[in-house]
Amino acid sequence: MFVARSIAADHKDLIHDVSYDFHGRRMATCSSDQSVKVSSLVLVAHDGSVWRVTWAHPEFGQVLASCSFDRTAAVWEEIVGESNDKQRGLSHWVSTLALHFPFNITVY
Repeated sequence: MFVARSIAADHKDLIHDVSYDFHGRRMATCSSDQSVKVSSLVLVAHDGSVWRVTWAHPEFGQVLASCSFDRTAAVWEEIVGESNDKQRGLSHWVSTLALHFPFNITVY
């Protein structure tokens, strides 16, 4: 049986996606407030609602990718602490993304 729990994500607008890391220890959320949150860490690189977040396999480190209504995708690496790569100039808004390594981003 599954038990639902409420988790305070502290976003200021709607939450669009939730993703757990490979080990299920850390949760990333993204929101219309233009932010991605991992526990108490807030990552900001988008100018529009953030639709999706996804974790990389741990063999690539603590890498998280996000995509936004502002036509951008961002790849975050915990060691650096800020966006390492940002795909701009996409012709339409991004609703889904997938990570292919080494760090190739596919947007749908």
